[in-house]
Amino acid sequence: MEALGRGLVAEPVLDAAIIPGTLLDGAGATALLDPLMAGTTLVALAHAEREARYNLAHVGTTARPRGDTVVIDGIKSAVLAGGAADVLIVSARQSGGTRDRDGIGFFQVPADAPGVDRRSYRLADGSVAAEIAFRGVEVAASAQLPGDLDSLTPVVATARLAAAAEMLGLMTLLFDNTLSYVKTRTQFGQSLGSFQVIQHRMTDAYVLVEQARSQVVRAALAPADDFARAAAGAKAFVAEAALTVAHTAVQMHGGMGVTDELVIGHALKRIRVLALTFGDATAALDDYRRAA
Repeated sequence: MEALGRGLVAEPVLDAAIIPGTLLDGAGATALLDPLMAGTTLVALAHAEREARYNLAHVGTTARPRGDTVVIDGIKSAVLAGGAADVLIVSARQSGGTRDRDGIGFFQVPADAPGVDRRSYRLADGSVAAEIAFRGVEVAASAQLPGDLDSLTPVVATARLAAAAEMLGLMTLLFDNTLSYVKTRTQFGQSLGSFQVIQHRMTDAYVLVEQARSQVVRAALAPADDFARAAAGAKAFVAEAALTVAHTAVQMHGGMGVTDELVIGHALKRIRVLALTFGDATAALDDYRRAA
Protein backbone atom coordinates (compact mmCIF):
# COMPACT_ATOMS: atom_id res chain seq x y z
CA MET A 1 0.00 0.00 0.00
CA GLU A 2 2.78 2.45 0.88
CA ALA A 3 4.31 1.89 -2.57
CA LEU A 4 1.16 3.40 -4.02
CA GLY A 5 1.41 6.44 -1.76
CA ARG A 6 4.59 7.78 -0.24
CA GLY A 7 6.77 5.62 -2.45
CA LEU A 8 5.70 7.53 -5.56
CA VAL A 9 6.63 10.96 -4.26
CA ALA A 10 10.37 10.94 -4.94
CA GLU A 11 10.27 10.03 -8.62
CA PRO A 12 7.58 10.68 -11.27
CA VAL A 13 5.75 7.54 -12.40
CA LEU A 14 4.33 8.81 -15.65
CA ASP A 15 7.13 9.73 -18.05
CA ALA A 16 7.42 9.93 -21.80
CA ALA A 17 8.65 6.33 -22.12
CA ILE A 18 5.69 4.50 -20.58
CA ILE A 19 3.25 5.54 -23.33
CA PRO A 20 5.14 4.55 -26.51
CA GLY A 21 6.73 1.59 -24.73
CA THR A 22 3.35 0.12 -23.86
CA LEU A 23 2.04 0.78 -27.36
CA LEU A 24 4.99 -1.00 -28.97
CA ASP A 25 4.62 -3.95 -26.66
CA GLY A 26 0.86 -4.12 -27.11
CA ALA A 27 1.10 -3.93 -30.89
CA GLY A 28 3.70 -6.65 -31.05
CA ALA A 29 6.27 -4.32 -32.63
CA THR A 30 9.21 -4.85 -30.28
CA ALA A 31 12.14 -3.74 -32.45
CA LEU A 32 12.35 -0.39 -30.64
CA LEU A 33 11.85 -1.77 -27.14
CA ASP A 34 15.49 -2.76 -26.51
CA PRO A 35 17.00 0.65 -27.34
CA LEU A 36 14.08 2.34 -25.58
CA MET A 37 14.65 0.34 -22.39
CA ALA A 38 18.43 0.77 -22.67
CA GLY A 39 17.97 4.52 -22.83
CA THR A 40 19.78 4.90 -26.14
CA THR A 41 16.66 5.86 -28.08
CA LEU A 42 13.86 8.16 -26.96
CA VAL A 43 10.47 7.37 -28.46
CA ALA A 44 7.46 9.67 -28.15
CA LEU A 45 3.81 9.16 -29.04
CA ALA A 46 2.37 11.86 -31.32
CA HIS A 47 -1.39 11.35 -31.20
CA ALA A 48 -3.26 14.30 -29.69
CA GLU A 49 -4.59 17.06 -31.93
CA ARG A 50 -5.94 20.46 -30.98
CA GLU A 51 -9.51 19.85 -32.08
CA ALA A 52 -9.76 16.40 -30.46
CA ARG A 53 -10.88 17.49 -26.97
CA TYR A 54 -9.71 14.18 -25.48
CA ASN A 55 -11.47 12.13 -28.19
CA LEU A 56 -8.93 9.44 -29.06
CA ALA A 57 -10.69 8.69 -32.34
CA HIS A 58 -10.18 12.25 -33.58
CA VAL A 59 -7.30 11.95 -36.05
CA GLY A 60 -7.05 14.51 -38.82
CA THR A 61 -3.46 13.67 -39.73
CA THR A 62 -3.44 11.64 -42.94
CA ALA A 63 -1.28 8.81 -44.29
CA ARG A 64 -1.46 8.41 -48.08
CA PRO A 65 0.22 5.54 -49.91
CA ARG A 66 2.75 6.42 -52.60
CA GLY A 67 4.29 3.34 -54.15
CA ASP A 68 6.35 1.59 -51.47
CA THR A 69 6.10 4.58 -49.14
CA VAL A 70 3.51 6.43 -47.09
CA VAL A 71 3.21 10.23 -46.99
CA ILE A 72 2.11 11.75 -43.66
CA ASP A 73 0.56 15.22 -43.33
CA GLY A 74 -0.86 16.84 -40.20
CA ILE A 75 -0.14 18.53 -36.88
CA LYS A 76 0.14 16.89 -33.44
CA SER A 77 -0.11 18.78 -30.15
CA ALA A 78 1.17 18.28 -26.60
CA VAL A 79 3.63 15.55 -27.57
CA LEU A 80 5.41 14.65 -24.33
CA ALA A 81 9.20 14.75 -24.86
CA GLY A 82 8.51 15.28 -28.55
CA GLY A 83 11.22 17.88 -28.91
CA ALA A 84 13.97 15.52 -27.79
CA ALA A 85 12.64 12.26 -29.23
CA ASP A 86 14.65 10.22 -31.72
CA VAL A 87 11.60 8.36 -33.06
CA LEU A 88 7.96 9.42 -33.15
CA ILE A 89 5.01 7.03 -33.17
CA VAL A 90 2.46 8.96 -35.21
CA SER A 91 -1.22 8.18 -35.51
CA ALA A 92 -2.57 8.95 -38.99
CA ARG A 93 -5.80 8.35 -40.82
CA GLN A 94 -5.78 6.03 -43.80
CA SER A 95 -9.52 6.04 -44.42
CA GLY A 96 -12.82 7.26 -43.01
CA GLY A 97 -13.92 10.51 -41.40
CA THR A 98 -11.95 12.57 -38.89
CA ARG A 99 -13.65 10.97 -35.87
CA ASP A 100 -14.18 7.42 -37.14
CA ARG A 101 -12.60 4.77 -34.95
CA ASP A 102 -11.70 2.68 -38.00
CA GLY A 103 -9.05 3.60 -40.52
CA ILE A 104 -6.33 4.77 -38.09
CA GLY A 105 -2.78 3.44 -38.26
CA PHE A 106 0.40 4.10 -36.28
CA PHE A 107 3.73 4.78 -37.97
CA GLN A 108 7.34 4.96 -36.82
CA VAL A 109 8.76 8.27 -38.04
CA PRO A 110 12.39 9.35 -37.48
CA ALA A 111 12.23 12.69 -35.68
CA ASP A 112 14.81 14.16 -38.06
CA ALA A 113 12.98 13.07 -41.23
CA PRO A 114 12.50 15.76 -43.89
CA GLY A 115 9.20 17.56 -43.36
CA VAL A 116 9.10 17.11 -39.56
CA ASP A 117 8.92 20.49 -37.84
CA ARG A 118 9.07 20.52 -34.04
CA ARG A 119 8.41 23.40 -31.64
CA SER A 120 9.13 22.63 -27.98
CA TYR A 121 7.59 24.43 -25.01
CA ARG A 122 7.40 23.96 -21.24
CA LEU A 123 4.28 22.80 -19.45
CA ALA A 124 3.14 24.22 -16.12
CA ASP A 125 5.20 21.69 -14.14
CA GLY A 126 8.41 22.40 -16.05
CA SER A 127 8.28 19.30 -18.24
CA VAL A 128 8.70 19.73 -21.99
CA ALA A 129 6.17 18.98 -24.73
CA ALA A 130 6.14 19.83 -28.41
CA GLU A 131 3.91 20.89 -31.26
CA ILE A 132 4.93 18.79 -34.27
CA ALA A 133 3.97 19.41 -37.89
CA PHE A 134 4.31 16.70 -40.52
CA ARG A 135 4.48 18.22 -44.00
CA GLY A 136 4.74 15.59 -46.68
CA VAL A 137 6.82 13.29 -44.47
CA GLU A 138 7.66 10.16 -46.43
CA VAL A 139 8.33 6.86 -44.65
CA ALA A 140 8.54 3.26 -45.83
CA ALA A 141 5.29 1.31 -45.84
CA SER A 142 7.00 -1.11 -43.45
CA ALA A 143 7.13 1.72 -40.87
CA GLN A 144 3.49 1.06 -40.05
CA LEU A 145 3.01 -0.76 -36.75
CA PRO A 146 0.60 -3.69 -36.54
CA GLY A 147 -2.57 -2.63 -34.79
CA ASP A 148 -5.14 0.17 -34.90
CA LEU A 149 -6.85 2.51 -32.46
CA ASP A 150 -7.79 -0.44 -30.24
CA SER A 151 -4.07 -0.88 -29.60
CA LEU A 152 -4.09 2.52 -27.90
CA THR A 153 -6.84 1.63 -25.40
CA PRO A 154 -4.64 -0.35 -22.96
CA VAL A 155 -1.95 2.33 -23.36
CA VAL A 156 -4.38 5.02 -22.22
CA ALA A 157 -5.56 2.86 -19.32
CA THR A 158 -1.98 2.25 -18.16
CA ALA A 159 -1.10 5.94 -18.50
CA ARG A 160 -4.21 6.98 -16.58
CA LEU A 161 -3.43 4.62 -13.72
CA ALA A 162 0.19 5.80 -13.64
CA ALA A 163 -1.00 9.42 -13.53
CA ALA A 164 -3.45 8.61 -10.73
CA ALA A 165 -0.73 6.81 -8.75
CA GLU A 166 1.66 9.73 -9.11
CA MET A 167 -1.04 12.19 -8.07
CA LEU A 168 -1.69 9.99 -5.03
CA GLY A 169 1.97 10.22 -4.08
CA LEU A 170 1.87 13.99 -4.49
CA MET A 171 -1.31 14.22 -2.40
CA THR A 172 0.42 12.29 0.37
CA LEU A 173 3.42 14.59 0.21
CA LEU A 174 1.22 17.68 0.34
CA PHE A 175 -0.83 16.37 3.24
CA ASP A 176 2.21 15.33 5.31
CA ASN A 177 3.99 18.65 4.75
CA THR A 178 0.87 20.68 5.51
CA LEU A 179 0.08 18.69 8.64
CA SER A 180 3.60 19.33 9.93
CA TYR A 181 3.27 23.02 9.06
CA VAL A 182 -0.03 23.64 10.87
CA LYS A 183 1.37 21.90 13.96
CA THR A 184 4.37 24.25 14.17
CA ARG A 185 3.14 27.55 12.65
CA THR A 186 1.78 29.81 15.37
CA GLN A 187 -0.89 32.49 15.09
CA PHE A 188 -2.51 34.47 17.92
CA GLY A 189 -0.22 32.70 20.35
CA GLN A 190 -1.16 29.14 19.39
CA SER A 191 -0.51 26.67 16.60
CA LEU A 192 -2.68 26.80 13.49
CA GLY A 193 -3.59 23.17 14.07
CA SER A 194 -5.33 24.05 17.32
CA PHE A 195 -8.09 25.92 15.47
CA GLN A 196 -11.12 23.75 14.82
CA VAL A 197 -11.68 24.97 11.25
CA ILE A 198 -8.10 23.99 10.35
CA GLN A 199 -8.65 20.56 11.91
CA HIS A 200 -11.79 20.11 9.80
CA ARG A 201 -9.96 21.07 6.60
CA MET A 202 -7.10 18.69 7.35
CA THR A 203 -9.55 15.90 8.16
CA ASP A 204 -11.26 16.41 4.81
CA ALA A 205 -7.87 16.31 3.07
CA TYR A 206 -6.91 13.11 4.88
CA VAL A 207 -10.16 11.44 3.83
CA LEU A 208 -9.51 12.39 0.19
CA VAL A 209 -5.99 10.96 0.32
CA GLU A 210 -7.22 7.64 1.69
CA GLN A 211 -10.13 7.47 -0.76
CA ALA A 212 -7.70 8.14 -3.61
CA ARG A 213 -5.42 5.39 -2.33
CA SER A 214 -8.31 2.95 -2.37
CA GLN A 215 -9.24 3.94 -5.92
CA VAL A 216 -5.68 3.42 -7.18
CA VAL A 217 -5.32 0.06 -5.45
CA ARG A 218 -8.72 -1.05 -6.76
CA ALA A 219 -7.76 -0.15 -10.32
CA ALA A 220 -4.35 -1.80 -10.04
CA LEU A 221 -5.99 -5.04 -8.91
CA ALA A 222 -8.83 -4.93 -11.45
CA PRO A 223 -9.18 -7.96 -13.77
CA ALA A 224 -7.97 -7.47 -17.34
CA ASP A 225 -11.47 -7.17 -18.79
CA ASP A 226 -12.33 -4.32 -16.38
CA PHE A 227 -8.93 -2.63 -16.16
CA ALA A 228 -9.61 0.22 -18.62
CA ARG A 229 -12.86 1.13 -16.87
CA ALA A 230 -11.29 0.94 -13.40
CA ALA A 231 -8.33 3.08 -14.50
CA ALA A 232 -10.70 5.70 -15.94
CA GLY A 233 -12.68 5.77 -12.69
CA ALA A 234 -9.52 6.10 -10.60
CA LYS A 235 -8.21 8.92 -12.79
CA ALA A 236 -11.53 10.78 -12.61
CA PHE A 237 -11.69 10.64 -8.81
CA VAL A 238 -8.02 11.17 -8.03
CA ALA A 239 -7.64 14.14 -10.40
CA GLU A 240 -10.31 16.15 -8.59
CA ALA A 241 -9.29 14.95 -5.13
CA ALA A 242 -5.62 15.78 -5.73
CA LEU A 243 -6.45 19.30 -6.89
CA THR A 244 -8.60 19.84 -3.80
CA VAL A 245 -5.81 18.68 -1.48
CA ALA A 246 -3.26 20.79 -3.37
CA HIS A 247 -5.42 23.92 -3.09
CA THR A 248 -5.89 23.25 0.62
CA ALA A 249 -2.13 22.91 1.10
CA VAL A 250 -1.47 26.18 -0.72
CA GLN A 251 -4.13 27.99 1.30
CA MET A 252 -2.73 26.68 4.59
CA HIS A 253 0.78 27.84 3.70
CA GLY A 254 -0.38 31.22 2.46
CA GLY A 255 1.72 33.08 -0.12
CA MET A 256 4.72 30.84 0.59
CA GLY A 257 2.73 27.93 -0.84
CA VAL A 258 3.29 29.09 -4.40
CA THR A 259 6.95 30.10 -4.14
CA ASP A 260 9.80 28.09 -5.63
CA GLU A 261 11.28 27.59 -2.15
CA LEU A 262 8.55 25.15 -1.12
CA VAL A 263 7.56 21.86 -2.75
CA ILE A 264 3.87 22.75 -2.30
CA GLY A 265 3.58 24.91 -5.41
CA HIS A 266 5.66 22.50 -7.51
CA ALA A 267 3.38 19.62 -6.53
CA LEU A 268 0.29 21.65 -7.44
CA LYS A 269 1.68 22.37 -10.91
CA ARG A 270 2.56 18.72 -11.48
CA ILE A 271 -0.92 17.63 -10.39
CA ARG A 272 -2.48 20.10 -12.83
CA VAL A 273 -0.54 18.56 -15.72
CA LEU A 274 -1.27 14.97 -14.66
CA ALA A 275 -4.97 15.75 -14.20
CA LEU A 276 -5.20 16.62 -17.92
CA THR A 277 -3.10 13.74 -19.25
CA PHE A 278 -5.25 11.63 -21.62
CA GLY A 279 -8.33 13.55 -20.60
CA ASP A 280 -9.47 15.59 -17.63
CA ALA A 281 -11.67 14.22 -14.86
CA THR A 282 -14.85 14.74 -16.89
CA ALA A 283 -13.48 12.91 -19.93
CA ALA A 284 -12.27 10.01 -17.78
CA LEU A 285 -15.66 9.85 -16.03
CA ASP A 286 -17.42 9.71 -19.40
CA ASP A 287 -15.26 6.74 -20.41
CA TYR A 288 -16.03 5.08 -17.06
CA ARG A 289 -19.76 5.63 -17.62
CA ARG A 290 -19.71 4.33 -21.20
CA ALA A 291 -17.88 1.16 -20.12
CA ALA A 292 -20.42 0.35 -17.40
